[in-house]
Order: sequence, then C-alpha cells, then structure tokens
Amino acid sequence: MHAIRKNNGNNKKPNFLLKYLKPSLLYLKEFSETTTLHGIRHIGLSNRHLIEVIVWVLCEVIAIYGAYNLIRNSWTRYNENPTVITVQKDYRYWYLQFPSATFCYVDPVDTNLAKIYIERKWRVSSGEKFDYYMDFVKKVANTTYENLDSMAPYVNNTELKYIDIMDLILKVHADPQYIMTLFSSDFKNITFLPVLTEMGICYTFNGKITNYLTPESKIRVENNSLTPS
Repeated sequence: MHAIRKNNGNNKKPNFLLKYLKPSLLYLKEFSETTTLHGIRHIGLSNRHLIEVIVWVLCEVIAIYGAYNLIRNSWTRYNENPTVITVQKDYRYWYLQFPSATFCYVDPVDTNLAKIYIERKWRVSSGEKFDYYMDFVKKVANTTYENLDSMAPYVNNTELKYIDIMDLILKVHADPQYIMTLFSSDFKNITFLPVLTEMGICYTFNGKITNYLTPESKIRVENNSLTPS
C-alpha cells in the first residue's frame, strides 16, 4: 500500500516569490548603480552595509512622506481658500553696490623692464650671470603661496640678501591693459588698483579693503577704452 501525499499548493509560494524577487533585486541594483537620485543609489548597491541600507531606506521613506504631506496640505489649502498673496517690491529703486572684480596675471613680468632692472642693479647685460638674475627676477615676480619653495636656491646668495622684493616686483611688473564695457553713465573713472594677494600682485576694482592691500608704490594702470567723464 502506497501513501499518497496531498499537494495543497503551498510549496508553490516560495518558488513564486523567488521567481519575481530575484529579477526585482537585480533591477534595483542596476538602477542604484546608474541613478543620480539622492539616497537611492546607496540602497541597492551590494557593497553597502546592512545598517547603512536601512538608514537610507528610512531617509527615503521620511522624504517621500514629507513630500506627500506638503503636496496634500497645499492642495487642501488651495481648495479651501484659493487666494494667492504676493508682495510687490520696488526693486528698481534699490541701490545695490557694484560687485568687486579682481584679476591676476599668469606671468606678470615685462621682459624689457626686467632687463633694465638687472642692468641697473647688477651691471650685467648678458652671460650666465644675467640669466641667473633674470631667473631670480621672474621667480620673485611670480611668487605665490603655492610656489614659495622656488626661492630656495637663492637663500644663501648674499648678493640678494638686501634686495627690496616689493620694489623689484613693482619695477618689472607689466602695465595692465584691459577693455571695459560700461552699461551706465553713473560709473565714472573706473580704475583697477594693484593689491597684494596670496597669488601675488593682482588688480581689483571696487574692493572694500583695497586700501589695506595696496602696495606702497602704485603701479601705473592704463585703460585702453573710453570712459564717461
């Protein structure tokens, strides 16, 4: 006599769940690797810790719930009292100070001015010594907070010990030329002033602290465009 086991269909449920669960997880992983939505990316990636995944799931649920409440409340308020309140501002009469602008040269050295400085300072016009001083002048004029170590080869040179660095930079610095386009006649005699910055000597217009950063000697600034008088 053989016993016949009754199949009530319960064994099909795990297979049914696995059939749809595995593709869903693969889709979630693929979506998480390519999406740019905040938080979603961390949910489906396999290299995330379980606690991290749970935290991100909670954050997403809270965000969705908050967005839903905001939309529902706005819709309810609109249906109950569809009145739009706006505040008109006389922004055309506001006085807004023109923003400051600063520019810096990539290479501020004028080669002709550098030659004149070297000839007057060290009485040389050619040769290895001239090249040595020219390299020194260029490195001094191009000194920034990023390349201070470039001055290391000149530390032990006693001839350079008492050089006025600021005077050197000002005498070899190229005269800035710029084109200015004005949109209002209220701005008159606009001038860029030299300022000391962490990037060396730069030029600033309409800066609040320009007077505190301007070197002792002013560099001649020429404007090659017409300005209102």
